[in-house]
Amino acid sequence: MKVLHLDGSAREDGNTATLARQLLSELDYTEIALRDHRIELIDDKRHDAEGFQPRQDDYEQVLSSFLEADYVVFSSPVYWYGLSAHLKVFIDRWSESLRIVADFKAKVQHKKIFLVLVGGDEPQRKAQPIVQQFEYIAEFLELDLQGHLIGVGNKPGDIWHDAIALEQAQHINNQLKQVEEHIQ
Repeated sequence: MKVLHLDGSAREDGNTATLARQLLSELDYTEIALRDHRIELIDDKRHDAEGFQPRQDDYEQVLSSFLEADYVVFSSPVYWYGLSAHLKVFIDRWSESLRIVADFKAKVQHKKIFLVLVGGDEPQRKAQPIVQQFEYIAEFLELDLQGHLIGVGNKPGDIWHDAIALEQAQHINNQLKQVEEHIQ
C-alpha cells in the first residue's frame, strides 16, 4: 500500500503535521510539504478555446505522487475557518487535471483519503465546513473518504496537550497497520 501525506501547513513541524505523523507512525509513507513546492494558482481556462496551457511549476510532480498513492492523508491547519492556501491551491488545480490528464477522474476514483485538521478556535465545531467540503470533493470524484481527525492547537507543540486527538490518531494508526499487514 503506497501511503502519501500531503502536508498543507505553512509551518515546518507544526501541530497539523505532528498529528498527521502520529496517525502514520511506523507506517511506510511519503510526505510532501506543499509549502516546499511552487504550485501556481489556477488560471481557469475551462471554457476558453485554447484551454489550459502547460505551467512551469511543481504541480505535476506533486500530482504524480498523489496519483500513485493508494491512501492519501491530507492535512491542514484551520486558517480563518478554512483550508490552508497551500492545500487549497493544489486541489483547485484538479479542475485543470480534469481537462488535461487522461482519465483523471477514473485514476482517482475509489482512492482512499483521510483528512487531518488542527485549529485553535473550537475546531471540532468550526472546522466542520472543511470536513463537508472534503465530503463533497470525495462525492464528486468518487474518492473513498475514510474519515477525519480534528485536533486542538495554536502555538507550536499545543497538539501534544490534546489527548483525545492523539488517542484517536493512535487508533487510526493501528487500523492502518492492520490493513498494511493484510496487504503484504
